[in-house]
Amino acid sequence: VCVGVCGCCFCRARTPRATMTTDFGYSRYGAGLLFGLLWLAVMAPLLYVAYFRKRRQVMPLEEMDRRESVQALLDSPGRTQHQGDRRGRAMVAPAPLRQEEEQTQSNASAHTAWASADNAGQRNAKARAEAAAAKEAAARKADEEADRAAKAKAEADRAKAQAKAGIEAEQEAEAKAEQEAKAKAEQEAADSSDDDDDGPGKDAVKVSDKGLEVSETIQFGGNSPDIKPESFPILKRIAKTLRKQKQHVEIGGHCSDVGGSAEADAHELQLSQERADSVKAFLEKQGVASQRLTAKGYGDKVPVASNDTKEGRAKNRRVEFNFA
Repeated sequence: VCVGVCGCCFCRARTPRATMTTDFGYSRYGAGLLFGLLWLAVMAPLLYVAYFRKRRQVMPLEEMDRRESVQALLDSPGRTQHQGDRRGRAMVAPAPLRQEEEQTQSNASAHTAWASADNAGQRNAKARAEAAAAKEAAARKADEEADRAAKAKAEADRAKAQAKAGIEAEQEAEAKAEQEAKAKAEQEAADSSDDDDDGPGKDAVKVSDKGLEVSETIQFGGNSPDIKPESFPILKRIAKTLRKQKQHVEIGGHCSDVGGSAEADAHELQLSQERADSVKAFLEKQGVASQRLTAKGYGDKVPVASNDTKEGRAKNRRVEFNFA
């Protein structure tokens, strides 16, 4: 084809522009085609022979061995053929080759089965992972719901406890107010009864700058801190007077000096303290606040009369109420 193109160009160069034919009598296009055909007629057989000879030279040894082994098998007497016409008759491979092909096919089938099993295993693993993730998410959601329910229950219990505590506090406050009102009413009743009472001890208690001046003597049992019943009215009058006061009162217990050893003096001191404590307890029962009262025993250290006479010792055995 290339030579034909070149011939065409050559003929065109040799042909004048005014004419369309060459020196040989052909058109310049026909001359080009003729040169191309002549070239193919000469070079085609040479190219064909050169191609197959080159292919024979570069054929791998493995391919040559395979062809030779196949040819040997074809020439062997143990080969079999399919029945049919000559054109459709085909060679059947011998038993060793057939086994090899079957083994190859079985290996391919096994490989395919393994690949399918592997894919199935991957799918199953993925499905198990998704199921585990879903289960974990459900468990986490259930835990969150349980926590919320527990918090709500705790808040409800706390609110219930607060409400109960508020109710109890209100009940306690009401009970306390009721008790205070009752005590106040009783105190007012006692005060009114004392005001109406003209019995002994009404004018026996007076308030001074130093304390209470009691005209009657509080009587105790012999060598005992027990108060005699005949002194209850005067103590009640003292309690009423102290309830109206706001000063702190010291209850001082005193005894007479009968003489004797240090043991007797210690006994007199202890007895005076016990008598002062008895008076303090009586006044507290009558409604006088305990924080306003202090009991102290002086023994025979502060006499107001001589201990040599019976009358003087009687005066020294006394209880005084002084403002602190």
